[in-house]
Amino acid sequence: MSGLSTVGVSGEWPFAPTRQSLAGRAAAWVTRGMFGMFGDPPNIPNIPPLSYGGRPAPSFPVTIVANAWRPFGLRADPYFQEALAPDADADHPTTLFVGREEELRLLGSQIVGATSSRAVVQGPYGVGKTSFVNRLKTLVAEHGVLTHADPVRVTGDMTSQGFTAEVLRALTQVRASQRAATAGTTASADVPAAAAATEPPEAAAFWRRLGRLLEGEDLVGGGVSLAGVGASVTRGRIAAERREVSLYPELEQAVAYLAGAGTRPPGGIIGGTGRPASSVGARATAHRAAAAPRGRVLIHVNNFENLTRADTARAAGLVQDLRDYFLIPHSHWVFVGAANLETDVFRASAAVSGIVPIVADLPPLSLDEVAALLARRYERLRLGLRFVHPVAPEAVAELYRRYDGDLRNFLRLLSNAVQRAPVAERPAPLAARAAVQTMAPVYRRTLVRQLGEVDAGHLAALVEGGAPGMRVRSADVMARTGLAKASVTDLLGRLEAKGAIRHDATEGRSTYYRLHPDVEVAFALS
Repeated sequence: MSGLSTVGVSGEWPFAPTRQSLAGRAAAWVTRGMFGMFGDPPNIPNIPPLSYGGRPAPSFPVTIVANAWRPFGLRADPYFQEALAPDADADHPTTLFVGREEELRLLGSQIVGATSSRAVVQGPYGVGKTSFVNRLKTLVAEHGVLTHADPVRVTGDMTSQGFTAEVLRALTQVRASQRAATAGTTASADVPAAAAATEPPEAAAFWRRLGRLLEGEDLVGGGVSLAGVGASVTRGRIAAERREVSLYPELEQAVAYLAGAGTRPPGGIIGGTGRPASSVGARATAHRAAAAPRGRVLIHVNNFENLTRADTARAAGLVQDLRDYFLIPHSHWVFVGAANLETDVFRASAAVSGIVPIVADLPPLSLDEVAALLARRYERLRLGLRFVHPVAPEAVAELYRRYDGDLRNFLRLLSNAVQRAPVAERPAPLAARAAVQTMAPVYRRTLVRQLGEVDAGHLAALVEGGAPGMRVRSADVMARTGLAKASVTDLLGRLEAKGAIRHDATEGRSTYYRLHPDVEVAFALS
């Protein structure tokens, strides 16, 4: 690999102006990145043999720390990135949630006060959308709203039948949780009476048939000989039914049963058996349904933000095909995705745009809210009276501004930096510069694996001498890399597709891009 012998002087990037080829420059950058930000690559000593002088080679002890957070007075990592869970007994419950009061009030009032509803929750990646919805679930559950723990995930190749089947699987989980929660209890004013009563036979038959439809069924049989001295057991399985027809009736009936809305399914079908209801029986069932308290079922749908542009267009068509499903009484749908979810999916068709009246745009948390969030986590995880901030409060503010509201990757940086920083006898809060310098080599190695050596080298040349928040355009790339215009366009496309840069703005004839914050850390921009 040419250029390895011409790495720049210590303290300089290997891309100081030279006649070195692009391939050589990329190779030099990768070599430098593997061994530290500054200075020439060190001489690597020979690896000792497995035995030395007839004796085993000396071993180097490795110390495993059971809890890296204990020196700070904490029992666990306060910078975890997992979504908060609705379960109060979870490791990360929604009681740790901070902010979004107005959005919670808006969506919660709609769910509790309407027969059915649809809402979109959108915002930038990592802003905390899943935790927001889980907090919403916790609040509306206090008003008798039923929901499921894991969201229904939309995929690019999903059909109407496939989507409905996933929703029905989620509803079977709701039923299981509902029955477990109400076992041995009585109905309250906020819980549908049907939830606490014995399940009617037609309802039990419906859920059994639904399980067979979705998952199949295991059968166990047996027999005893006439003499009573022998027995046999036979096992079999009924495969899941393959249906190309609509699952709308099953979905409407499942929601109705969960909501305690009576046993009369749509179209006069009793218990999903396909048998028409008699007029007298139908009227009696309808009367019982009208007299029973009405429950609500919240259905959480996400993964829109992970779809490609082509898959997003298909998702818009899927939503249009399922429009009537989203209007089923007692069903309340919350769709979660990126900041353009409303425009790209729910406003793409006039037939759908009118059924989503509420859109909750989640902006990044403010610095004060982030401080309150961390304070709540510290308090929950404290071991005793002695406590030291793992990251200095002023460093938290500086690094959060760098991540521009991307809470998830911001917390990931703090968590990794604290655990990788040298262990001091007396722990002290980590400064922002120390956090970046600690993680820069790690993030550089990841960047090289993600982009490849050549594109990573081009990016290194582009950001040399830059600062956090810097913007770049095609002309800058051409000037710094020496690539032709067509090659620059291809390079920017690859970098954007792999998340290293993102479109920032178009001003006149120039398109500007910003570096991903992790890339800024990789180059230790400051």
